[in-house]
Amino acid sequence: MSFKKWVMQRRALRFVGESQPGAAAKERYQGTVLSVVKFLHTQRAPAGDVRLVLKTGEANIKALGYIYGFTDAAFQIAGMDIGSEYGVSALVAVISEFDRPNADILWHRLKCPGDARALMDGVRMGFDDYCQLAESEKTPGQLILRWEDCFTMRNPN
Repeated sequence: MSFKKWVMQRRALRFVGESQPGAAAKERYQGTVLSVVKFLHTQRAPAGDVRLVLKTGEANIKALGYIYGFTDAAFQIAGMDIGSEYGVSALVAVISEFDRPNADILWHRLKCPGDARALMDGVRMGFDDYCQLAESEKTPGQLILRWEDCFTMRNPN
């Protein structure tokens, strides 16, 4: 199944899910988190060494922003809210998937970034990449997202 078909199914389910409280809503968030993590992991090879905490001990703010933007776009397309109770928990789960030992520090840095510009650049890139992915007929493995740009020094943004 192409990603676009999957997105269309998610959009159809959003109206059903809005009327179902509790467990059904939680399952919808969990399913979306699994998809987000899967898509970001498919980009792991091009990105190389995925570190959310740099060797200097500083958080990779641009990568955190990318995760936020990518996850937010996924939720919005599915009719969910990243600011809801389930949305916040889901975002923490995505961050934990990439750096569980530092998840608390990373969550704090996401809320209080030292470099707001880098955070917003990452958010924009992640959001735009997910939207491109959602509209594409290609499978996630066929697309090269800008996830890797968060881990290279060649991109000055």
